[in-house]
Amino acid sequence: QEERYYESGQLKYSKSQTADEAQEYRYDEDGYTTYLHAVHTDREIELIADESGKLIKAIENGQTMEDPAVLEQYARDYNFRN
Repeated sequence: QEERYYESGQLKYSKSQTADEAQEYRYDEDGYTTYLHAVHTDREIELIADESGKLIKAIENGQTMEDPAVLEQYARDYNFRN
């Protein structure tokens, strides 16, 4: 487990790894997710925000998801800015 924090004490970065999974999260100073990469035994997901914090790219199991409704759902599920 590795974590980094902003001077304010807000979580900035979190990375963890076990035998079955690995996860990396990055957050802005307001606590919103700006990046996520998670690898599980049966699923891999990568979510990327633009400079404003809005989710712009989702890749699940190697497939880029471009449907705005899918991106919106990921944004809600993983606490990205809208």
